[in-house]
Amino acid sequence: MSLKQEIKKTFIPWKNWLRIQFKYYFSQLPKTAKYETPKEVIVSITSYPARFKSLHLTLKSLVFQKQPANKILLWIAYEDQKTLPKNVLQLAKQGFIEICYTEDTRSYKKIIPTLKRYPEATVITFDDDVYYPDTVLSSLISWHLKYPGCVIANRTHIVMTTDDGQILPYKQWKKNKSNTDCPNQNFQTGIGGVLYPANALHPSVLDETLFTKLAPHGDDIWLYWMTRLNGNIVIKTDNDFEFYHWPFSQKFALYKQNVRQDGNDQQVQAMLEQFGSPHTMPIKNP
Repeated sequence: MSLKQEIKKTFIPWKNWLRIQFKYYFSQLPKTAKYETPKEVIVSITSYPARFKSLHLTLKSLVFQKQPANKILLWIAYEDQKTLPKNVLQLAKQGFIEICYTEDTRSYKKIIPTLKRYPEATVITFDDDVYYPDTVLSSLISWHLKYPGCVIANRTHIVMTTDDGQILPYKQWKKNKSNTDCPNQNFQTGIGGVLYPANALHPSVLDETLFTKLAPHGDDIWLYWMTRLNGNIVIKTDNDFEFYHWPFSQKFALYKQNVRQDGNDQQVQAMLEQFGSPHTMPIKNP
């Protein structure tokens, strides 16, 4: 990494922190939006105590969208309820988010409870440690209107394979790319925000026994297979923005286990053994 890139990586998260703080204290918070879509648009997010210090910043960046969602649901494990900071509770008190409590299924809390509660809604998931520009929701929604049956993501990887179709290790996948010729190889990444239309995922998506067994730390992997198993594909938007983590929010990041310790490859292999290759599954949407 060059010195310029290193400075950018260090400086921009603090710049985003100042921007959000300024907006919150000196700007009028937007009203809840109504989209021209047949389904309610719900933002669904989860967090845990190690991320609570910067959680309010991510939530505020999602509140300050040019096209805000109908609802923002924050799912918290029952045992973490008493440790929620006042700045998050204040956002709920003001009516900008709804805090919900559930069993601790790790990162799966950001989508599974919402799918159960609102099966007919359009659900958009986000990570809890990132600054989101104010066009992130409108980007996902505009592409959803073009491809209403597809999963839409602001950031995707390409699942790379050998000549005979075997999935290569995660480290060899093409990062932050998309494949327009073979869209069944597009793999959504949660960091950029992912839109799941109602009924886009296979009904097995709610099988807690199965996802905790096959991909306990890999909700993106599970959701990719559930997308393909239901005959759907992932479409990447044409966004040109970068996503930056808040300062000091990565101490307990899952990627350290999944990528550095090859946890993704173990979970991919478990999914292959259970469901087969996602690349041989039919596509029912363009």
